[in-house]
Amino acid sequence: DLDTTNWRDIGPTLRYAPIDGKIGETTFTFQAAHWTTKTSGFTGLVLLGIQAVTGIVTVTSATGTVLYTATRTFGNDRFNYVSDEYVLSNWALTDLPSDPTALVHITLLGNLAVTAGWSAVVGLSEMMFGYVADIGDTQYGARVGIIDSSRKETDEFGQTTLVQRDFSRRMSAEVMVDKADIPKIYNLLSDFRATPCVFVGDESADYSPTIIYGWVEDFDVVIQYPTQSMLSINIKGLT
Repeated sequence: DLDTTNWRDIGPTLRYAPIDGKIGETTFTFQAAHWTTKTSGFTGLVLLGIQAVTGIVTVTSATGTVLYTATRTFGNDRFNYVSDEYVLSNWALTDLPSDPTALVHITLLGNLAVTAGWSAVVGLSEMMFGYVADIGDTQYGARVGIIDSSRKETDEFGQTTLVQRDFSRRMSAEVMVDKADIPKIYNLLSDFRATPCVFVGDESADYSPTIIYGWVEDFDVVIQYPTQSMLSINIKGLT
């Protein structure tokens, strides 16, 4: 890393791409991928940009006792028969054991029955650990989408082309907040302004697009009911 004469930093290797903090780099391998690391006491884990059939997360103690396990299938119902590849998905786990000496084992499996094709390829863009803060219950009517950075360019001869660039995700949601939690949540969101975080609108597989790595663009709290209030929040993704 320090030898700038013979080496130039152009990006992470496949081994370190899932922990470089950038969603654009993806690690791909064939049929199976496995990572093991310490949880360091963090209770939240998110896997972004998953391409796999099945995901398994297991947490073990320092002595090997299984403390936690979770499995999710990303399989055939998410297979895109037009492009012959699996649609990328996200997975958030917010209830990991808080043992700082525990190990978390992450396994992604492709289609083990085939020897070629996209269904056998396993990919992951990013894994992130962190502490979990509950800011309320996401209400129906939440909106998710993208902001495309592609540009239309016209040359001196009048020929117009569309230059494809990256895009960022976005989410707007209404969140029900208990009255007693308003000061805590208001201060939390204010303190973490301009700070990249993972926001989880819903943990279920069907609503995985509501899992976004980004920041709070703006929010406001409407004192709507005697015991509960409505938090309106807009999240803008970093990718």
